[in-house]
Amino acid sequence: MGDWYKDWFASDDYLNVYSHRDENEAKKFLSFILERLNLAPGSTVVDAACGAGRHANILNSFGFNVIAFDLSKTLLRKALENYGQKERLLFYRGDIRFPAIKKGINGIFNLFTSFGYFDTDHENFLFPQKVYELLTPDGFYVLDFLNSNYVSRNLVDKSEKVVNGKKIIETRKIVNGRVIKEISLISDANVEKYIESVRLYSFDEIKRNFEMIGYKSVDVFGSYSGDKFDLNLSKRLIVIFRK
Repeated sequence: MGDWYKDWFASDDYLNVYSHRDENEAKKFLSFILERLNLAPGSTVVDAACGAGRHANILNSFGFNVIAFDLSKTLLRKALENYGQKERLLFYRGDIRFPAIKKGINGIFNLFTSFGYFDTDHENFLFPQKVYELLTPDGFYVLDFLNSNYVSRNLVDKSEKVVNGKKIIETRKIVNGRVIKEISLISDANVEKYIESVRLYSFDEIKRNFEMIGYKSVDVFGSYSGDKFDLNLSKRLIVIFRK
């Protein structure tokens, strides 16, 4: 599907489409996850593909040193407008396949389906492979992804909504193991179109590939509230891996 993410995440409308995701949801989710990690204050964590920075800012407010990066200049600009650079919160622009991170990282947060964008398995698993050696011996990797089984069984073909005066039409289909969303944003006579394309990895595929790198899965959840993962009923697949 090419570099669809460069166009879509550069659009000012991306945050309008996902305006229902807010900081309260993110704070509750991270609080739940951190209860299970026993992470000491002052630890260093990475928010990979951080978007507009809501998770990075919350992690920083909990007392952690946070390195947050994203490829999108638009989303990073929004993050800096909202939160700024702080003593223990660093935003920078980077490609997830080529992380500019040094050793000594206590944990990686790879959240909100910021995984599976690329055309090949090699590219998609390149980041967890590269950061494995950068993690401390007890380091962790939190992956928040789609539950591919649920998506395949419950795909909503089309949905519409209006946000900030723009009509947003989203159509979805599954092609060659990828869920493809076409997004149309309509305002007066103007129509803008974008694409999202995510590889639908199953839990078994993700677990197997992470274990081949050296990780061990220690917990799996099916929602941002911490519900038990159910292969057929859970919308999310949230896995905590340890080095």
